[in-house]
Amino acid sequence: MKFPLTFKDNYSAFEYSCKYMDCKIKKGAELPAIVLDMTKINGVTKSISVGADGIQTALLLVSSDGGGRRMLAGTVSKSNSLLKVGDFVSWFPAYYKFELFNKSPYQLDGWFGVISGILTPTLAQEGWIGQERF
Repeated sequence: MKFPLTFKDNYSAFEYSCKYMDCKIKKGAELPAIVLDMTKINGVTKSISVGADGIQTALLLVSSDGGGRRMLAGTVSKSNSLLKVGDFVSWFPAYYKFELFNKSPYQLDGWFGVISGILTPTLAQEGWIGQERF
């Protein structure tokens, strides 16, 4: 395979990740994800919420063999860039909490993690190329 691989958009990069890359959740191993639109869920008025501390919270579709797992995650720190629906981001798993598994309107997977940065839809031999780190 000849690197870098540049995809036409974030969704194409995400689909490639789900189909052809190792998407097993391992503590400490980041996975690519797509920011979803939370307003599609009853009662939610903003796609991405921003706290007083600048931490952004978003609903993600994290890469997996089955086409993605829904996760709610916040950014590691405040950023100058605001997340948008459709952004390709890096998700860092922290721990699993069984109580979260399918117990919310988000149909979450049970893993808790953080958004560590925004990715570009370009895959180098070492991994996805970052646009911004949080």
